[in-house]
Amino acid sequence: PDRAYGLPLNQPTVSQSLRNLGYSTHLVGEWHLGFCNKAYMPTRRGFDSFYGHVSGRMDYFDHTYSWGKEYPTPSYVMHNNTSPINTTRGTYSTFLFERRAREIINHHNTSQPLFLFLPVTAPHTPLKAPYKYRKIAAKVFPNNRRRRDYAAVLLALDKSIAAIVKALKRREMWNNTVFAFSSDNGPNPTYGASYPLRGAKGSFMEGGMRVPAFVHGRVFPRQGVRDEMIFHISDWFPTFVGLAGGTMRPGGILHGKDLAQHLLATESSIGLAPRRRDMLYFFQVRELDNDVCQFGMSYECCLTGKLSGAYRHGDLKVVVVHSEKALLKTWWHVTGPGTWIPPWLRGIPTFISARYLHHSWLKTWWHVTGPGTWIPPWLRGIPTFISARYLHHSWLKKMPDGNFWGLFNLKNDPNEETNLIASQPVYFNYLQRRLLQHCTMAAAPSLWDKHKRRPVKEANPKYHGNFWTHGWCPEAA
Repeated sequence: PDRAYGLPLNQPTVSQSLRNLGYSTHLVGEWHLGFCNKAYMPTRRGFDSFYGHVSGRMDYFDHTYSWGKEYPTPSYVMHNNTSPINTTRGTYSTFLFERRAREIINHHNTSQPLFLFLPVTAPHTPLKAPYKYRKIAAKVFPNNRRRRDYAAVLLALDKSIAAIVKALKRREMWNNTVFAFSSDNGPNPTYGASYPLRGAKGSFMEGGMRVPAFVHGRVFPRQGVRDEMIFHISDWFPTFVGLAGGTMRPGGILHGKDLAQHLLATESSIGLAPRRRDMLYFFQVRELDNDVCQFGMSYECCLTGKLSGAYRHGDLKVVVVHSEKALLKTWWHVTGPGTWIPPWLRGIPTFISARYLHHSWLKTWWHVTGPGTWIPPWLRGIPTFISARYLHHSWLKKMPDGNFWGLFNLKNDPNEETNLIASQPVYFNYLQRRLLQHCTMAAAPSLWDKHKRRPVKEANPKYHGNFWTHGWCPEAA
């Protein structure tokens, strides 16, 4: 929160595009695209109103944010438009945002179209829920506090979404509403698992990137269908504009694809509808040799650092990490003698670190052999970090650039267990080049040249009445 950068001000937003089409636009919940100057706040980026917080997370009840040793004191993060507020303390944030969303719906002029964006806090950590919902969740997870807390947060979220849908129906807006739901990443491994996919939150394996999503609306001819098409979260922007009857200007700086016609297709025309064929998951370069190798790098420059990233074309996906250990780790919930062990972990001497137990002696080596593996009593039911440090090198292949690469066919191998680099070198070379080309197109956030990633001491809440808020960086284009 103390870094002075954000979404570049020349970058269009979905709210700006929809407002240009006559929509009333409102944001309720999280804004995480910069706040150091008012110019980066939602009401300057196309939203008519903003009611929410400017941090990546906040406490569900007191609406504060703290961060490790740097900022251990909880500071307020809630804003009403551009004004910081601390008058909402004590109200559960999920219900606070629900109430604001219903207010917007109840006072909306139905002759004007509405865009309501609701990026709620739930179910982000630190997980908290009212006693009523924790009591219900305890009946389902009586012996697992973390799963119980997670379920309680989701129960409260379900209730709030139901209330918002009822408000839309009460105003007779529901039949003309497109309702889209999407998560932003895979599960936090402390509370959930991506079984049977590999990886979790923070990973660009499928378990960290493939998330539940749905879209509902009477406008769609196909109802109750499951679509296996690739859909990237950046596609919502042009797709919403397309559904609203607008078009995106060609040659822009957006990576999203307008898939409105795909959603509007009938069973007979779906084969002719536009589809996304490829997707960049993630790309990062570490420990570059010089400052020139930052953004908008040359192709050769992208090869000088330690790489991490993933790219998909069709059914094939290429991944790269700068260290084999970076991907040879996964979270698994060890529950007892019948624990299902992923095939790529079976027969591997594996370090099982029970990090939530009390003493360091509760770390041990254990030989994971398969579904019938005997689990020590002191490990059962504990979210456990399994570091498979001795996996075969054929899973990831070290290349001349010093990085570890893998190629997987997600249709035949959705759990990413078989590296195809040796058997499919032509496809690997093509996807590798495509991934590195994305590196050359990387754009810097605003103010990056001036501040890089250094903390700005003026951001400290102690200078702003114990609020994380704007006013400590210049406006930048």
